[in-house]
Amino acid sequence: MKRFSIKLFILCVVLSCIAPQPVLANAGPTFWQGYPSSEVLVIDEDCPVEVAGETLLFDLSADSTRSYTIQGQVTASYEMVNPTDRDLIVQMAFPFVSSLMDFSAGDVAITTDAAALPYNLYIGDVVNNPRDPGQQETEASLIFADIVSTVTDQAYQARHFSEHEQGKLYTLEVRPTTEQRINLVVDFELEHEKTKVLVDGFNSYEGDNEKVRIASWCYEPRVLQVLVLGDDIDLNITAYTDGQLKQKTDLYDCHISAEETDVKSYIIGYVKGNKQTSPEQSGTPGMQTSVISEQQLYNMYAAALDRVLTANRGFCTSDDLIAENYCKRVMTLVYTVDFPHHSTKNMSVSYKTNGTMDKRKTPTPVYTFNYLLNPAQSWSRFQNLSMEIITPDEASYIVYSNIELAKEKDMHYRTSLHALPDDDFVFSIYAHEKISAWDKVYGALQNTFGYFTYLVISTVVIMVSLIVSVVLLIKHKQKKMK
Repeated sequence: MKRFSIKLFILCVVLSCIAPQPVLANAGPTFWQGYPSSEVLVIDEDCPVEVAGETLLFDLSADSTRSYTIQGQVTASYEMVNPTDRDLIVQMAFPFVSSLMDFSAGDVAITTDAAALPYNLYIGDVVNNPRDPGQQETEASLIFADIVSTVTDQAYQARHFSEHEQGKLYTLEVRPTTEQRINLVVDFELEHEKTKVLVDGFNSYEGDNEKVRIASWCYEPRVLQVLVLGDDIDLNITAYTDGQLKQKTDLYDCHISAEETDVKSYIIGYVKGNKQTSPEQSGTPGMQTSVISEQQLYNMYAAALDRVLTANRGFCTSDDLIAENYCKRVMTLVYTVDFPHHSTKNMSVSYKTNGTMDKRKTPTPVYTFNYLLNPAQSWSRFQNLSMEIITPDEASYIVYSNIELAKEKDMHYRTSLHALPDDDFVFSIYAHEKISAWDKVYGALQNTFGYFTYLVISTVVIMVSLIVSVVLLIKHKQKKMK
């Protein structure tokens, strides 16, 4: 019996040592927010067009993971009928959540009777700002009334400036005259009630009451700008060779010019000339300003400028504006479809969608997808909804769905409904057919101990093995003593 106990202990230790070891890589998140996809809606609530049938396809197999979550293509194909004696021009909208940097016109396909439809992109409210850690992520509102309110080309009404307000734009052309880099410093007084300032190219800012100091390291010739709205300011320029501003230098040239410009012209010109927002300026992927109207661009950046001027007492940097490109926000594609009287049209909308990744309670992620069906209630009539889901290799099983689905074959699920369900569609996919009790235990340990999970489990196995061995050994000795 003693030999058996020792062998059992050794076996458990060996198994814990030869078990698969986790790869220690850079830590990734355990939760990554995805956003819902949505039905197409009609802008005019009194539109008589009916939806005779819809086929909804979630193809999650094509793209694998992207940005810590799974991305797939959602395609909604509709059979739409104009039952009236009138020819109709119907304005439709497709809302979704994305950042402008993530948005790509190539990801979207809108067709009617197989012909591509042009569309306009309308920029809505922010739901997540990655540069503002104090901001609480808000729920994306894809409710009919909220969406329609954003479909407008009216100019944003700012608190601190107007769209065509004239300002003075100072351009500083700076050039070090030796190979020594310089730290160019600009000091000025800013009475925020009378003056607002937007600067570009500066990487340092200090403010003390009404005194402001901005600076920029110049290793080579650079162009810096200061846009002044309201009362003018005096720019006092000095240069240093150090970051502590102790070693002054005059080994540089700085040519200053000034011109009048209005707020909208400056913002649009800056955005279209910036490498981060305009791919044609850099030859690399970036925000596709060509698919967004100038009014929509102005409204977005003007709202950001207005907000920052309030928070920073009249001061804003161009980085504060460019940060808007990375914010997740509700956006809406708007297009029109012609319906002759008593006609039927076949229309489809296809767009990429991202699931919510949640690894807080399981050893591998659960990916959840939300599809908002409530916008379809805006149609005069809606019937016959068919849905198909193709799952990816890494999460091939649907472990939750609020609508009953039938598994046709591996990684293929279907359902058919005669009418819209009462709730929006939610489903979750996972690497295994079920989330087992062991998955939940391991997930809880992993969420608590992270990379040390394996060590904790191994230690528990060894301790249990040791305790079992000791108990068996004691019982064996007690038996021999009798």
